[in-house]
Amino acid sequence: MEAVLSALLRISRRRTDVDQRPPTRVDVGALTSRAVKRHEASLAQRRISVMDRVGGSIVVMGDAAALGTIVSNLIDNAAEYTPEGGELSVTAELVDGTLRFDVANGPVTLTADEVERMFEPFWRRDPTRGDGEHSGLGLAIVRAMCESLDGEVIGSLEEGGRLRMRVVVGVGSVE
Repeated sequence: MEAVLSALLRISRRRTDVDQRPPTRVDVGALTSRAVKRHEASLAQRRISVMDRVGGSIVVMGDAAALGTIVSNLIDNAAEYTPEGGELSVTAELVDGTLRFDVANGPVTLTADEVERMFEPFWRRDPTRGDGEHSGLGLAIVRAMCESLDGEVIGSLEEGGRLRMRVVVGVGSVE
């Protein structure tokens, strides 16, 4: 219950600008590596191949807390819901002050309608899968964080049953 209340408070604060922070130096590669490493054992046990193509080359000026939450929640979600023997990939690029961050995983068995609904607070494809660990708020938080950065997150299904989550947010360059 504490985790759910904390998540709801984060969404509310981001939407009302109470929790905005001044830009700081953010190493997107380090955020990605830490998030993937948290799931290393589980991913290996389930024979999920991981391609982290971010590396240490993307450092931006931005809201470290918001970007960290976005990266962490997307990777946590993909790691949790990628089926055994599947694939998870993470890529990022910086183009003219815009960070494009992608997390793709699969194969998944979602419909296009379900992909859009994934961003609704508390939505669960299988309501009986309430294990107490998951609140159904992770992607709603990602959307709220992206919107607070004047960005967006877009979910899409690709050929071969891959789910792609693409974040596009404006960031500053490191001086």
